[in-house]
Amino acid sequence: MPLPHERASFQSIQSAVQHLSSATGAVASTRVLGEGPGRVLVGVPGLAGAAIALGLCVPVLLALIETRVRRRDEAEAPVRLTASGG
Repeated sequence: MPLPHERASFQSIQSAVQHLSSATGAVASTRVLGEGPGRVLVGVPGLAGAAIALGLCVPVLLALIETRVRRRDEAEAPVRLTASGG
């Protein structure tokens, strides 16, 4: 998560990466998919496997991001004094 003063830049970069990823996916799918004999679409199992593999990476990446954000927030949290003064 970006800090408040970094949000506009983050959103701009995120949008650019998202559009680039969409374009890359569109170009890559034309390389993977094709037409076989009898006008049959070929390459779907490979493309589906790649989509599944990438989808399985999402929980791992989210866990890594969450860990980093928590560490950052803990490092920035002010030191709190207990009721006994220490």
